[in-house]
Amino acid sequence: MSSRLIHEPKEIPGKLIACATIPSGSSLTMIDYISDYLEALGARIFIQKSDCGQTASLFATFGPEEQGGLVPSGHTDVVAVEGQDWASDPLTMVEREGHLYGRGTCDMKGLVACSMATAREVASLHLTRPLHLVFTYNEEVGPSMLPALSRVWWG
Repeated sequence: MSSRLIHEPKEIPGKLIACATIPSGSSLTMIDYISDYLEALGARIFIQKSDCGQTASLFATFGPEEQGGLVPSGHTDVVAVEGQDWASDPLTMVEREGHLYGRGTCDMKGLVACSMATAREVASLHLTRPLHLVFTYNEEVGPSMLPALSRVWWG
């Protein structure tokens, strides 16, 4: 793996954390960023918007167009910060003593960032099975959009 894979996850989550994806807000800015990033790497992208049009889930595929494969998934929404005592702006990622802080660094924008950085390496491989990245919304306060997305994708 390239050394870029080690450093890039520090760049990506800063952009993801800056997106205020609380359940009462919109996920579209973050979904657009993820989509643009993965599409530039050659992923086939499918976006399913919610009925309200303010949130969306993303399904990205690398490799051959066939059934099966690996499906890492995560969610893009985070719990609201009202009433919480933050030492810094929760929508600005900061590094202190080797740790990254910001709303969603652990749950779950950090994982989304790592998935995106890993996708850069995967995109250059000749995959024999597909790799699907699935990022849903509305996990924090209600039912995930994954069931609706899977019905659209797999029928």
